[in-house]
Amino acid sequence: MIAWKELLLLLEGQTVHFPSPKNHYSNDICINKDTPIVATSKNEIHYVGKYNTFDPTENEMMSIRWKLFKFYKQIAQSEQIELKPCPKCFCKLVLLGAELI
Repeated sequence: MIAWKELLLLLEGQTVHFPSPKNHYSNDICINKDTPIVATSKNEIHYVGKYNTFDPTENEMMSIRWKLFKFYKQIAQSEQIELKPCPKCFCKLVLLGAELI
């Protein structure tokens, strides 16, 4: 699990240190370069603090760091076709996003 403040820094492209099990690694894991991050969910990520408190400012800080793709229509099972995954196309989708449309 990633702490809220570290996730904000990670999405901002700043250096983030994650603790690692010392029986596998001698140092913490350090991410210090741009890394594409993809997340799927039914809703946007929202801040929930102690005692289930909400903070609209934290929610806004998180929402401006994501490029959202919302899908409104479900394709019927009978109309779905199986396609071979294409890493190049997926990379373009993640890195270029709406510019492809």
